[in-house]
Amino acid sequence: MLWLFIRMGKYKSAIKMFKHLEDYDEDDVNISEIYCLRGFAYYKIGKKDEARRDFKKALKYPIHNDWVKEDCEQYLTELEEI
Repeated sequence: MLWLFIRMGKYKSAIKMFKHLEDYDEDDVNISEIYCLRGFAYYKIGKKDEARRDFKKALKYPIHNDWVKEDCEQYLTELEEI
């Protein structure tokens, strides 16, 4: 569902869907992916601090998809340049 909101450009809906990520189990296989996607949604609506926070959190958890590490690192680099 989160992917659908992001693909449709409904970034605020994606953020709202996972507003309480802190309530998720840290052992969840997808936690890094979810933080990365929420960070991307924040990035797209201009909330750079929130995006940076979520990208960093995504990298702290075990990463099961290569794109998560690549995307988070790319966006963090871009945010540092702003």
